[in-house]
Amino acid sequence: MRLKEAHMTEFDLLNAVWWLWCNQKISIGDIKFYVEDLDLELDFITLDGYKFISKDKKTTYSYDRKQKKNS
Repeated sequence: MRLKEAHMTEFDLLNAVWWLWCNQKISIGDIKFYVEDLDLELDFITLDGYKFISKDKKTTYSYDRKQKKNS
């Protein structure tokens, strides 16, 4: 699978990969393999979110579904 050929934004692709991981459809090893095509590295992934960093360390993609409460 080549993610660059999916014609989706990086954010949409990473959200899809995260959803698949959360639903136990793919492993962390699979994620690392797939995002290599996008020149990204997995920083962390949990059920609450993820963080990917470009190999040149210039771009970060992250998602956190925890909401902060207004004080």
